[in-house]
Amino acid sequence: MNDGYVYSYRTRLWVIFASDAPKAVVLRRGPKHHYHLIDWDLRTDSFVHGQWMRGFVRLWDLSPQGRRLLYWAHQYHPGAHWRRETAPLSRSSDGRGTYDPTTAPSKNRSPRKGEHRRKMPRYMRERIELGPKSRPPVRPNEGVWTAVSTPPYFSALAIWPSFGHWTGGGTFESESKIVLNEAVDCITPQENAPVPSTVKIASNYHLTSPKDWPVFAGWHPWMCEQDDYDRISMATAAAGKRWLDWVAPRETGDVLFAADGCIYRLTNWRKVKSADLFEAAICIADFRDLRFTQMRAPADAMRW
Repeated sequence: MNDGYVYSYRTRLWVIFASDAPKAVVLRRGPKHHYHLIDWDLRTDSFVHGQWMRGFVRLWDLSPQGRRLLYWAHQYHPGAHWRRETAPLSRSSDGRGTYDPTTAPSKNRSPRKGEHRRKMPRYMRERIELGPKSRPPVRPNEGVWTAVSTPPYFSALAIWPSFGHWTGGGTFESESKIVLNEAVDCITPQENAPVPSTVKIASNYHLTSPKDWPVFAGWHPWMCEQDDYDRISMATAAAGKRWLDWVAPRETGDVLFAADGCIYRLTNWRKVKSADLFEAAICIADFRDLRFTQMRAPADAMRW
């Protein structure tokens, strides 16, 4: 690790752990909209680097054995999703254009009574019942989607287009069942690889009232005890580290944490004095000095 190197951007790290296997997936961000997937074997602390993606990526869930990854992504397309609207001009007597506040769109004004900037889609307000043999059409992909892949690759085995930021994400109930945060009529995937009949896909929108819908929040491994987080935070700050991304105590008695683009492991950490926590930790990975590279997913990663 080269601590004397000056990095021009902040490297952020997210992680998600498999529930029934010593595996994890690391999502590295930097610079800005560049994301990188890394497979992590917790038994040997070995890492396998995978693909990169430019856009916005959020990890949602890892299958119990760590074989499949569920993530949500948004790729930015200038001119399509973020098209800037030009304010209309009215012509004065001298022919010059003048700004007309009565017809120009304003992003700063408060909505009037009964007016909503973002209208809730109809299918989210009521449950849509489908026949036993009906197969709803695939929703058009407008650059926002949920995908299942083989880590550490983004190349999707199946893609479910999302309705903007209203929907997306999900969980693994088992290795063979995926529950999506999509309506019942929107769980038909865009299949990059044929989904086997043993894999079941279900909807999480089983509640009919909007107030009962689940809050879309992925699993965060840094949600440990506040006292534990504060101990690691103060130790890393005292060591001159600027950012602490997450803290994950393990059943083995170790604690894993990420600070300034590096991952650290600390054994028997509860017996270590708070002032000596960072000095006793071992840096097992430094992901700061990485650069975007194109990579094709291998053939075995594109099979269920």
